[in-house]
Amino acid sequence: MGNFAKIENGIITDIILANQEFINTLPDSEQWIEKTSEIAGIGWNYDSSLLIFYPPQPFPSWILNTDTYLWESPITYPTDGKNYIWDEGNQNWVESTVVV
Repeated sequence: MGNFAKIENGIITDIILANQEFINTLPDSEQWIEKTSEIAGIGWNYDSSLLIFYPPQPFPSWILNTDTYLWESPITYPTDGKNYIWDEGNQNWVESTVVV
């Protein structure tokens, strides 16, 4: 048994627990990729050239770091010990009263 992700246009659209024999019986079997130890979910991206999954872009301004395959804000998160949330409209971090 393994976790399989259905990939459509580079995006995970479904995840199931199945064995390879079952996947082979599906009419769209070529769209199912077995996930190994990586964490991924519906809506995540799949890079077929590198065989990796990475999360969806959280904000339009964030940039994909192609070394880590994590999204990074265009401005570094403040290191003053306070809590911040990203404000896409202002393209900056704003202090938050909610602990994140």
